[in-house]
Amino acid sequence: TCRWCDPEILVRPEACRVRRTGHMVDGISNPEICYSFRPPAEAGERRHVCFPIIQSGSVGSVVQLVSTVEDRVPYINVYLRETAPVLETKRLMESLRDSTLRDPMTGLNNRRFLEEYVETLVASVHRKHSHAAILMLDLDYFKMVNDTYGHDAGDAVLKALSNVLKQSVRASDLVIRYGGEEFLIILLDSQGDAAIQVAENIRVAVEGLKVQVAGIVLQKTISIGISDFPTDSDTFWQAVKFADVALYQAKEKGRNRVIRFDTSMWSDSKDY
Repeated sequence: TCRWCDPEILVRPEACRVRRTGHMVDGISNPEICYSFRPPAEAGERRHVCFPIIQSGSVGSVVQLVSTVEDRVPYINVYLRETAPVLETKRLMESLRDSTLRDPMTGLNNRRFLEEYVETLVASVHRKHSHAAILMLDLDYFKMVNDTYGHDAGDAVLKALSNVLKQSVRASDLVIRYGGEEFLIILLDSQGDAAIQVAENIRVAVEGLKVQVAGIVLQKTISIGISDFPTDSDTFWQAVKFADVALYQAKEKGRNRVIRFDTSMWSDSKDY
């Protein structure tokens, strides 16, 4: 939450004078220097000093102090200059860690990300007494694309598919490249008909997707299996397995379709 400044700076950082100029803004000596400083009325008379933390030659962070600290400004400046390299190192380490949790080609989170996040996800579902719909998706006959047109064409199809998947769900939902041409979507706070409708929308969007590669146009279809956590299983990974079983059924029944898991699929399955 942006308590002291115009919230617009969270969307347009250039509205922040410190971020824009790279220099300290002293609102104690010059109370009207920054138009973005907007303390709440109940806070009373407040003034501020904002300091830039320079990282890699530009403003990486801004530290704002709201009080009458004029006599401490030189000391704070020295402290922040000493702090900047430490923060930069932490930022680079976090960036490196993030790169291990994303698929480099599509930019989607990968399976390792899900493995690290799953405890938080499960705890959130239990705490809110809600549901998470699990969609397992697989492109139909994708191997033929690589075999016929090469891996560059296959990569182009996967990138285009990734964009469709991201555009088809909410920002709060998770889209994961699970492996190869297989994707996993977790629809938070969603179940039943709503999840089936999202899956059907994705199926239709993929069916209509045209990918141009080296003078040719490729069109593919997708099969989708759905399960519900915790209705189908109170164990998250078992619910993922059930979505995979439903996906298998979709493939068996002709592909390019959405299948919702039911218990008969599990008891009748010979391959799981």
